[in-house]
Formats: sequence, structure tokens, C-alpha cells
Amino acid sequence: MYREAVMIRPARPAARGRRRRAAIALGAAALTLASLAIAAPANAEPESTFHEGYWHGIDVFVLKNSRAQGFVVSSKEGYYVKCTKVTPGWNRIELPEFTRNVRLSAKESCDYFSEIYDYPGLLGKPGQTWAISNNRAYVLRK
Repeated sequence: MYREAVMIRPARPAARGRRRRAAIALGAAALTLASLAIAAPANAEPESTFHEGYWHGIDVFVLKNSRAQGFVVSSKEGYYVKCTKVTPGWNRIELPEFTRNVRLSAKESCDYFSEIYDYPGLLGKPGQTWAISNNRAYVLRK
């Protein structure tokens, strides 16, 4: 007599597969939230001149000939990224206390798809004075 082959299926999917799908969904949600936090631009505070003493931030002077309207500040370790809208003249950008070394880039605007002029970024630290001229960032005072 001929017997039909019967496939035995488990009553429920493997727990490992469910955990993997849950981890992927959680990772995707975390990346989405992180990208929304990074994309939110902040405005720099205009000033009359640069800071004389040490302070935990950077001063940026934007020349009128520059098309750059954004200044990207990211920590070297990658846990802090911020695009700040800048205007011609002196701009003050405060940094969190835990930030020590940063990468700085002039950017066309703080839109996600706008052009970054200084890639991968210039190394800087809090207390420095920078200038943006001809769409490039330069350190003025260390």
C-alpha cells in the first residue's frame, strides 16, 4: 500500500525567528527616531563679535559671499550631530558639556539632501573661532 508523505510542522514558528523580526523592527524604529532628531535644525544666535574667554561652544563668522546657510557640528564619536542655521556675520553655536572633539562642515542649508561643502568634516573643539568663506570652513582661532 502506498503512503502519502506528510510534512510535520511545528505548532508555532520558532522563537528565534520572532525575536529576530522584533529586533529588526526595533532597530528600524530607533534609526528612524535618530534620523528625525538629527534632521531638526537649530538656529545660531547672532552676536556682535567672538567670545574672548573660553566657553563651551564655537563662534562662526559667515562672510556675505558664502552660499552656506548651515553649519554641521558632529561629535567625533558620532553620538551628537546638529545642523545649525547660520546668517552672515558672527554666529554663536553652543555645544553640550560632554562634547570634546567635533567635526565641522559648512553646508548649503540644513535640509537633509543639501550639499556638504567640507566632507568628511574638519576637526575642531569647543572654544574655537571659525569662518565660512567661499563655502568652506576655516579655523581662525584655536
